Amino acid sequence: MPLTWLLNKIRKRQDLLVFQADLDMPPAFSLDVHNLRWFARSSRKEPLSDIQWKFEQAAPFVISTRPDWQKEVSSTMTSLVGTANREFLNINYQRKSPHFSVTLPLEAFAPDSPARNYVFETMRELAGSASASLS
Repeated sequence: MPLTWLLNKIRKRQDLLVFQADLDMPPAFSLDVHNLRWFARSSRKEPLSDIQWKFEQAAPFVISTRPDWQKEVSSTMTSLVGTANREFLNINYQRKSPHFSVTLPLEAFAPDSPARNYVFETMRELAGSASASLS
């Protein structure tokens, strides 16, 4: 979509790669995981170099509409938390096609990116956690 690409370049948005796959056995649950990174400053007029920021790292948390979790979701969440690759912006499991979807910045595949070597292996593990939990 050339027009969308051009608008994103003008707005200086990063290029994204979306990987989608159907699993042999669809997951018995739907799960949407977002990786958000926020940055803020008190005034646009202040240059970033003059500010001494204190950064806080929050532990992962889950917001659920269910009072209890299925066993399959627990094992998938364990797999997600244990993932060393934090490049993924969105991971989606669903019962309908596509069963597994991952969104990540295209920069993750750059020649100098450390994530480049294990992105596909990590996606295979994450997809396998949903189908393995069914057995």
